[in-house]
Order: sequence, then structure tokens, then C-alpha cells
Amino acid sequence: MKLLDKLKEGVREVNLEAFQYSFKPDPIVVKYNEKIRLLAKSTDVTHGIGIAEFKINVALPKGKIKKIEFVADKKGTFIIHCSVYCGFGHGKMHGRLIVK
Repeated sequence: MKLLDKLKEGVREVNLEAFQYSFKPDPIVVKYNEKIRLLAKSTDVTHGIGIAEFKINVALPKGKIKKIEFVADKKGTFIIHCSVYCGFGHGKMHGRLIVK
């Protein structure tokens, strides 16, 4: 697994897409204590991105980019889930954030 996307002014930027019923890229791999900027958007219907351990819960309206910043100050594998009901496959819409 490689680190995603690019380091820009000391911040790791990751372009994240949500769509029925997945996140891309999956997994997202970052370094411990790195500042992360997710540039997240939905490509079909409104979704949400939730990562409980980092207190992230953001709605992603279709076509609008949301900037989500946090510090990856916990090591491990964390579940990314869709936090806005998006259809019959909503309950299985998960991704992973891996902090090394």
C-alpha cells in the first residue's frame, strides 16, 4: 500500500470520491501525526463521510467538494462509513483509513 495522494505545504491532500456504495480510494494510507486534507465529493447522490475516531461527520452533496482537515494522531486501521442514508446498500458502504 502506498501513501496517497500528494504532500502540499506539509499537508497530505487526498481526493476522495463517494458513490453508491463505495469510497475511492480505498484504503487511504497516511503517516502517523501527518496533517490530512480530504477533498471529498459525491459523484451521484448525497453521501456522508464519518470517521468516529477523528470526530469526522460531514455531508457530501452531489458534485460539491468538501475540505476536511484533521491530524492523523492515532495509529491503526479505521472504518470510513457513509453517514447519510444513500439507498439500499448504505449499510455496507465502508472504506478504510490506515495510519502507519
